[in-house]
Amino acid sequence: MHSAAIIPRMKQYVHDVPDELQAIVDSALAKEPGRRFATVNAFLTALQSIELPPTINPVEYEETLREAELDRPSTDLTNEIALQNQISRQVTPQHREMLANSLPLPAVQALAAQPGIYAYLRYEKDGKLIERLPIKQKNVTIGRSDPKRGYAPDIDLSSFDPNKTISRQHARIRFEETFFYIEDVKSHNKTRLGELVLAPLKAELLQHGDWITFGNVRMRFELPGMKELTTDK
Repeated sequence: MHSAAIIPRMKQYVHDVPDELQAIVDSALAKEPGRRFATVNAFLTALQSIELPPTINPVEYEETLREAELDRPSTDLTNEIALQNQISRQVTPQHREMLANSLPLPAVQALAAQPGIYAYLRYEKDGKLIERLPIKQKNVTIGRSDPKRGYAPDIDLSSFDPNKTISRQHARIRFEETFFYIEDVKSHNKTRLGELVLAPLKAELLQHGDWITFGNVRMRFELPGMKELTTDK
């Protein structure tokens, strides 16, 4: 079942599930082995780095609100604040950095780094970065232009594809909630994510540093604000 189904979003069932926890589940259940956690320790470290929302008894929560209105914080409220501060101290910057390096980090941080640019597609050749194509919309079509028909995709790869192996509408990248996804839109020469050949119209999670092959054109996905990518020699 998992091999054919999209991993469900936990927020459909629990609204305050942290995005980082969803990212852990996505990585642990990734269909492509190379996108999963390398070791059990990496998986456990990521879990320990998550700051879960504190659970509050409904009756106590109502009493807390009533006392707050009267400007008389109770001992329970004081203890609750102290507990939240203790949790915050336990989630160190080192934990967050380790989590960022091991998970498909939510793209919100990328947007904060460079407003107006969601991501980039990098074209590299002979160990050198040739061009970075910015993705400026939440939903973009990648393909090649057709001047005779007056068609141009959102991201035009024509200049990298002299043999026309890329379809006019080849693939789609979309930003949904806090993650990026890619899907092939019934292209003639297929779309590959790493070694995985994408099934038409089936979305796959897209991560910083992933290699994508459109026809015979190989590009790399980059999120601004993330760890700098080195060229593939």
